[in-house]
Amino acid sequence: MTITYYSYDHIDNPRCGGGGAYRGLEIHKRLAPAHTITFVSGNFAQAQDGRKYGIDFHFPGLRRNYLLSRISFALLATWRSLFDRADVLVIEFSVYAPVPTFLFKPRRTIVQFNHIIGNEPIKKYGVFGIAAWIAERIALAGSKNLITIAESTACLIRQKYPEGKDIRVIYTGFNEELLRLKPEDNRYILCLGRLDVHMKGIDILLHAYRQISSKIATPPLVLAGRGTQKDIAWIGNFISAHKLNCRLHINISEEQKFDLLRKASFVCMPSRFEGWNIVAIEAAACSKATIGTNIPGLRDSIRHENTGILVEPESSERLATALKKMITDADYRAGLARNGRQWARTFTWDAIAAEQERFYLDLSNKRSSH
Repeated sequence: MTITYYSYDHIDNPRCGGGGAYRGLEIHKRLAPAHTITFVSGNFAQAQDGRKYGIDFHFPGLRRNYLLSRISFALLATWRSLFDRADVLVIEFSVYAPVPTFLFKPRRTIVQFNHIIGNEPIKKYGVFGIAAWIAERIALAGSKNLITIAESTACLIRQKYPEGKDIRVIYTGFNEELLRLKPEDNRYILCLGRLDVHMKGIDILLHAYRQISSKIATPPLVLAGRGTQKDIAWIGNFISAHKLNCRLHINISEEQKFDLLRKASFVCMPSRFEGWNIVAIEAAACSKATIGTNIPGLRDSIRHENTGILVEPESSERLATALKKMITDADYRAGLARNGRQWARTFTWDAIAAEQERFYLDLSNKRSSH
């Protein structure tokens, strides 16, 4: 079977390189020995067409400007997909770089929704976010074969579009080496992943951390991951302006990531929207409790009062209360951490890759029978 996977994101792209890119690569590395797979991703400075992990990689579009990179990828990837003769076309959907192949080849195309962002682009960008909002509505209405990476996301789609869609919930795995690490507690709170101030709720976290820092002895807050220069500058300026006990780690290696997870007291991810939060599962695998927001994706990856705490989104006060509880109640924190490792064991990449392959084969066989 031939498979083409269209995703603006790529694991080595310093502008994003998030969980979706990691998921796509881990699954298709496992499928490559049995299938012919091509990845089409957005261009960036270090990108180079070639073959790796048994997968062919192509990077259409401009590379220097982030906005133009997304726009040019959307246009060129869409044009390429119209002439793509692969058995299955997979579109990892992005409202900021949409590839609407599902409108032209609905029987051969699977659209993967890592999350549904709704009116978040309008909140973030005002009138400039309307196009992204429209793009998502068109994709949800027009796609016939869908993958979501969380049951709560699938439920939202089924409520709005109860008929005519084949929706598969296929979760996301993690690096299982984390299960073998010996956890320590070096007394710091960890926020790990993409340093996107709005999407990841980092502004809410910093406001909550500031609130409790004036009331109790608070361990340092470590923020680690990748982000745009604008977001990183905002975070740095906020920390400096309020003299917060925070450390910022940019572009960390996999080894550094493992070490940060292993030694953290607990993890905090107060996102505004998510698909399936890999960091929450990685934290659980390291026997670390996680505080997250009660939104689709996080409510799937964090089991409330079992592996972590879910709080109301957009509320720095509720988050501050949860942070205080986790900092001051060591026994409570340890109980959540113990449950986490067993929860994480249910998400293995081999099983997830097999499930995604099954969907590809079902779609290909369905087309052949017509």
